[in-house]
Parts: sequence; C-alpha cells; structure tokens
Amino acid sequence: YLASEVLARQPTQMRDFLVQTSILDHVYGPLCDAVLLRDDSQRMLEQVARENLFVSPLDDRQGWFRYHQLFAEFLRAHLEQLYPGRAEMLHSRAATWYARNNLLADAIAHALHAGDVALAARFIEEQGRTMLMRHEVLTLEGWLRALPEEVVLNRPRLCLFTSWVLLHTSHTEPIERYLRAAEDVLGSPDVPDATDARERRGLRGEIAAIRARMAIYQDRTQHSVVLSRQALALLAEDDYYMRGEVALSLATTSLLLDELRAAEEAFREAITLSWVCGNLRAALLAVRSLANLYVTQGRLHYARKLYEESLERVSAMGQERLPPVGFLYVGLGELSYEWNDLQAAERYAREGIALGQHGGDVKIWLLGYVLLMYVSQAQGKPDQVRSLFMEAEHLVRRASFTRGQEILGEVGARLGALQDDSAPLLRWAQESGLDLAGNPDASNEDAYHLLAQALMARDELDAARALLQRLLERAHQTACHGYALVLSLSLARACESRGDSQNALLALEEALCLAMPQNYCRAFLDQGPRIASLLRTLRQAYQRGMRSPRPGVLAYLDHLLERFRHDLSNSGSPETNVSLAGRLSAREMEVLRLLAAGHSNQEIADTLIISLNSVKTHLRSIYRKLDTHNRTQAILRARSLRVL
Repeated sequence: YLASEVLARQPTQMRDFLVQTSILDHVYGPLCDAVLLRDDSQRMLEQVARENLFVSPLDDRQGWFRYHQLFAEFLRAHLEQLYPGRAEMLHSRAATWYARNNLLADAIAHALHAGDVALAARFIEEQGRTMLMRHEVLTLEGWLRALPEEVVLNRPRLCLFTSWVLLHTSHTEPIERYLRAAEDVLGSPDVPDATDARERRGLRGEIAAIRARMAIYQDRTQHSVVLSRQALALLAEDDYYMRGEVALSLATTSLLLDELRAAEEAFREAITLSWVCGNLRAALLAVRSLANLYVTQGRLHYARKLYEESLERVSAMGQERLPPVGFLYVGLGELSYEWNDLQAAERYAREGIALGQHGGDVKIWLLGYVLLMYVSQAQGKPDQVRSLFMEAEHLVRRASFTRGQEILGEVGARLGALQDDSAPLLRWAQESGLDLAGNPDASNEDAYHLLAQALMARDELDAARALLQRLLERAHQTACHGYALVLSLSLARACESRGDSQNALLALEEALCLAMPQNYCRAFLDQGPRIASLLRTLRQAYQRGMRSPRPGVLAYLDHLLERFRHDLSNSGSPETNVSLAGRLSAREMEVLRLLAAGHSNQEIADTLIISLNSVKTHLRSIYRKLDTHNRTQAILRARSLRVL
C-alpha cells in the first residue's frame, strides 16, 4: 500500500526528498537542507504535512516533524534499493550539522551510523563528561561499545570514560586495563588531538582519582587516601568536576576510618563542587552518603531536610527525572518507613527503582528493592516479599553485581529473622566467615550485628551479649546514636532471653531515650512481640513507681505501645494465626500439645523419645515464638491465637 498508493504517486522530487530524509529520526528544514544540499526543505516539509503523508509535528519543537515509524522504516528500505550505500553519506552530513548546532548526542548517533568511528570518537570525547554528570551511563556505554576496541584504547579520554562507566555499573575488574592503556598513550609523544601538557596532567590526576575510588571497593582505605591526594596534586584548581569526585572518595575513606567530622565536611565539599559544575550524579551520591551518615548518628530530620532540599533543587533545574535522583527518593522512602508511613515508603521506593533502572545504576534500584521488601514485610505480605527477593536476585545476577549478591544474602537473613525463620540467618552466619574475636569497624559492623542476632537464635546468649556490648561501645565512641539505638534493642532482647530483666529494661530505656527526639517507630516494631512485652513491663514499672522515666519518655512509650496494638490487631486474623502456627515446627507443635495436656518435661521427653535437654530447647523456642516466658503463658497465648 505504501509503495503503490503513497510513494509511487509523488513527484520524483518529493519522492527523493522523503526517501533520503528517512535516515533522520526527526526532520527539520535547515537539517534537511544540510543533509540533501538544498535550500527549500522547509517548504517541502510543510507540503508533506499538508498532504498528511504520515508526518506529525513535534509538540515541543517548532518546525520539527516526525515520520510515522512504519512509514520511516519503509522509506529506509526503499532508500537502500534506490541508492545503495548513500545512507552512510547522508548520516555523515547529519552528524556534521548536529555537531555544528551543539547537539552532540544526535551527532554521535549519526556518526556511528555513517561508520565514521574517528568522528564518533571525537564527539564522544566532547560529550562523555556531560553524560557522566547526568548519569546517562547506559547511553554512554552503548556509544563506547559501538567503537572498535583499538579506537578506545588509543584515546585516553575514552579509556577514562570507559573506566567510569565500569565503576558506575559495578564491573571493576577490567578497569585497570583501560587505565594502563591511557597511561601508555599519555607517556608517548603522539597523543591524539595534540593534548597539551596541562591536559595531560589533568588526565593523570583523573587516573589517580579512579584508582582511589577502586581502592575503596577493594577495602584498601589508606591506599585510597594516598591516591586521592596524588589526584588533587595533579588536578587544576578549577577542575571542579574531578575535585568533587575526589572529595567524595575522601569523605568515604574518612567514614571508614571513623573520622566522622572530616567525613561530613568532605561530603559537603563534594556536594558544593559538584553542584557548581553540574555534576548531578556526584552531587546526589554525596547527598545520599551524607544523609546516611546523619541516619547513623540518629539525626533523621537532618537527613530528610537534606533530601528534600536536594529534590527541590533538581526540580527547579528541570532535572527531576535524572537517574541519580533515585537516591533521593529511596532515602526519603527509608525515612518514611522508619516513621511507619508505609504508603509513602512504597511510593518513594518504586520511584527510585524506576529511575535507577533507567540509568543502569544497580545500587539505586537494589536499594529500592530492599526497601520494598521491608515495606511488604511490615504490611504482612510474605508472598510479595519472596517475589521481590527472587526478582532482585535475578536482576543482580544478570548485572553480575557481586556486592549486590552479598547485600541480598544479609537482607535475606534479616527478613528471615523478622518472619521468625532463623534458618537463613544461621546459614548466613555459617557462610559469613566472620571471626567472633575480630574487631568490628565501619565496613563490617552491620554484619557483626547480624552475627550477634544469629548467636541469639542459637541460644548462645552470653556470646551475643558480649558482642553487642562491644558494638555499642564503638557506637558511643563515634557518636553514632542511630546505630546505638538498634544495638540497644538487640541487647535488650539478649538480656531478656537469658532472664536478666533488669539489664534488659536498662537497655530498652537507653533505646527509648535515643529514639524519642527523632520519633523512631519501625526500629521497635520490627523487633516483634518480645520488645512489645518488654515495653509493657517497663510501662508497668513506671506506673508502680519502681522506675522514674525521663521527661517525655512515658508519652513516647505509650505511642509505641499503641502502634504495637494497632499492628497486632491488624495481624489477628485467622490467616496470621495460621502463619504463626506454621512458624512452630512439627516437633514444637507436638511438645506444645503435650505441654497443654499437663505433661512434665520428663514425660514429654519419654513420650517423644528425645532427651530432656532437647525438650528444654524446644520449649525455649516455643516461648520465644509465642512471646511468653513460661508454660502457663505459652498455653494461654497458643489458645488465644487458636494455635491449639
């Protein structure tokens, strides 16, 4: 139909115009003039529009048009039939026009279509830094992959762009090859494009900066500091882009060395320098890192303010859809989750995932997935948690993101603990290789906290308590009050499990005092019924005058108990009771039924043909899962939940 009814009926001049301009995604008079070497293209386009020849105007660009996709494909096929080989020449002319009009992304695309790799390489060198600053990593990666490898390896700037792309997509192994190739070319007398001495020095500084960032990922913190200082010595004072990147690396190393004041100052410097030069990716990554520091310090409102101000800034710039903005959405979602606004948390998480996947940043969308899992868990949707976890595992494997697999291993262990399934936690602890006698630091303290929870699940309560106290001492030394809060809650559970109610309540009071100014909520709710029971015990102690609450603590405690009652009332459905029964193993159900029938521990052991110690182990597990402390409470609790 297109051949016989549309194209064949056009005059030869119009037919040639349509066929040859079909190589353009968007058509515009001056662009078509440059491609066809004529001066009446705008008149031709207006005629095409009047005759309704499968063309439509672009809403946001005056004078620009777009051919219908099917019509354009037909015209391109016809072009190859009528004028074999001409498409490359037309693409080359289009590339030149786009470059002359400072539209380098389109220029690169047409240069690649023209097969002019030298021209494409030059255009990519001019546009690559802008693409990195906007975090358009996937687009830049596509351009670089379209070039022959030898072209990339012989151009230092392209080697460095490739290294940054590999860093941002978490594929660090090949990076050193490109850095050495860049150094080899910079050391030779024949540097492409006659790079002057100042620029060579800057490129060497950038190489040192990339190696400094890699050293962080390789747990070589001190070496990263040395490389960052080398980079600063080589970089020009007005190279705000690279100096911002180096400040970000130095902030991260300061964090790992427990130099938190220096870390905060360096993050702020990275933010300032990156905003100035338009490096939105580095600016927003630094915002994310600084906000995380605030959260660790228990300054949730500071973190929210930082996220919201940054979001307002990118929105005012019209850049709110850039991929790194996903960091802001995920961060706001995490804060909303802590304040128990689950709907907002879910909305922010999905926004962050969408932006992260658009830009190819594994870290952004993985953080979003993890947040969604916790939200789904809090909403009582275990099937959705499993589905999200499996989807994240698949995407992480496809992206070959090794660190992502480690993160998901820890997340799976924590989620299992929230669901009263200690198997993933115990499996993770066995595979982690952590030395209980080791010294936790900023890079592994979360893992050691998880190890302490595994020790509690194994009833190794003295070891768990000792480890938690070491972690708490470190948290107090570094003024990480947000981290001290969650450690105090774990310590309260450990003390309560070993029958030390006095120290359990002391740890709980410390947690309440740390949490109250920032209105923490999920930190308590996620600890489950055992913390709820301790809170009730503490409330009764205050009522009876056995303890004196600090100002404001009593009202805050009542607020938390109300949130627990709300959660428990929502989970009191038959479905939840069945779920609770399912958490008790078959053997534990047998022990529970014999317990309810009035049998002693020894009688239960004789009936089930197991040892007395095994009976006691099963009972401890039953008490923990039912949030009780003795057989009478366990029987009453099981009957109220219709487990018996």
